[in-house]
Amino acid sequence: MGLWDDLEKFLEARLEQFLQANPQLQASVLLEQLNYEQEKTQATLVALRAEEEDLYRQILNTAEEIKKWIARKQQARQGGREDLAQAAAGREAELLLEGNQLWKRKIEVLALIKKNEELLAKIAPRRQELEAQVQQAKQEVPKKPPDNNELEAKFHQWEVDQALKELKRKMGL
Repeated sequence: MGLWDDLEKFLEARLEQFLQANPQLQASVLLEQLNYEQEKTQATLVALRAEEEDLYRQILNTAEEIKKWIARKQQARQGGREDLAQAAAGREAELLLEGNQLWKRKIEVLALIKKNEELLAKIAPRRQELEAQVQQAKQEVPKKPPDNNELEAKFHQWEVDQALKELKRKMGL
């Protein structure tokens, strides 16, 4: 795996050099990454809000069940059926535990929603900043024929690509 690690480090270094030499591309790459993070965060928020609504319904249903079993427990005691009253009390305790667990999860979900909303709020200004950088870089890049340094870089990149293909071929990938 040392060869793959070395190759990965080499390619990452070359990519970093290329991006630093082309700030408009670097800003575009960062903007694309930020767009991905924004989409992922928005999707997470949608899922969390759906889970919150589901938990709310489950909590209400559990509360209704608890009320029902409290009434059954009282009814059984009034009817002299302590065995049924004990069973109803057991079911009530189970439902209370379930309700507490649902409530705990709802609090966790609300905290996650807040955290993701804060993340989205941080992404928005950074995204605007990067969009401005991309626009500015597009306006600043003069259209000129490639000079010898660019030609050298293109040949170097092609040579690296060829070496990578040959290495993959030898490794059977």
